Amino acid sequence: MDRLVTKYRIWITAAVVAHTLWTSAAPAMVYPIYIDQWNLSYTQTMLVFGTYPIVVGVLLLLSNFALQRFSREQLVSIGLGASTLGVFLFAIGDSLAWLLVGRVFMGVGVGLSAGYSAAELIELSPNKQRAGTITIAAQSVGFSASFIAGGAFVEFTVQPAHYPFVFLFIVLLAVFALYILTTNSPPQYPQAKSGQDESNISKPLLPLLILTVTTAYMHGVTYTALGATVAKQLLASTNSLLNGFVLGFFAISIGAGAFFARKFDGFPAIRIGAVFSIFGMALLVAAANQQSIFLYGASSFSSGIGYALKFSGSISIINLKSTEKNNSKTINTILVFAYLFTGFASIAVGKISEDFDVSSAIYFITLSVSIMSLLVIYISFKRSISSTTNNPHGD
Repeated sequence: MDRLVTKYRIWITAAVVAHTLWTSAAPAMVYPIYIDQWNLSYTQTMLVFGTYPIVVGVLLLLSNFALQRFSREQLVSIGLGASTLGVFLFAIGDSLAWLLVGRVFMGVGVGLSAGYSAAELIELSPNKQRAGTITIAAQSVGFSASFIAGGAFVEFTVQPAHYPFVFLFIVLLAVFALYILTTNSPPQYPQAKSGQDESNISKPLLPLLILTVTTAYMHGVTYTALGATVAKQLLASTNSLLNGFVLGFFAISIGAGAFFARKFDGFPAIRIGAVFSIFGMALLVAAANQQSIFLYGASSFSSGIGYALKFSGSISIINLKSTEKNNSKTINTILVFAYLFTGFASIAVGKISEDFDVSSAIYFITLSVSIMSLLVIYISFKRSISSTTNNPHGD
């Protein structure tokens, strides 16, 4: 691949990474419409949300087997095609069944492309230690587009349940075409396995990374699955565009946090991110109790910083501790757990909202994220002390 194609390939691969978060959050501003106009229950809407990460997790689990038959580039291309089809079904669908089938295709698409596109972006990045920053910035763009564009379409169009997905469908067609056109190097097939595992990710470290990324992804349940509903029902904010911008603080702060993360190594980044997450959850409870859209925006912003630091720090640790050939495998392993956990957690949140109320669901989420963040801080410090004791010279 020549230098010019490589330059554009970085941005196109970043767009593929962005699509994974945009697709995930695409219905975020439309969930209240499904409840109010389609008469779906909270559990049903959370099932729509939860189907996606569960399918993604299963596909990530199976993707290593798929890699034995297809190249990484082919899997990403198939994934983009599946995501595009899923978004199209949302654009034309008019019932829960259409939404569930569409979410399955979205999950298949992201499950096939998320880990490999992130790994490709790491390999294309000129600065390997800052690859996590590029990845998280791409995710920020995808998240921002889902909230702000979605809010605008819901507020100003006559078919708010469909137009956000028509727009995303057009965007994905363009990304799909550009990715195919710039894949002009020989496909990268997996090398034959050697007798020794090339990954340097230790057994105690992998659970910490899984917990860290899973905690970051739980913010997605908070603001993507319930965000618009919280703004409308608990905060009495009926302007979808305003709500989209407020929720967009989460996405924008992810991008800001990615650049902030450049000042820290992996372990300090995930600890500071955990602190921001806890603070964001405290602000969310305060916003719900005081019906303050300002506090809700502050909560969204703080949580986004926490997400960025935890995810970017985790990617940096992977990049330093794992070989390039094992980046995809390590990232996929972490994402399997993160997606499956958040999928089932979102369905539980929907059930709590239906059986009790939305406030109870918020308390459940904030408590869960806070406890998980405290565990991230404790385990990372414990591991640092253990590493220093076993290797006092820092070798």
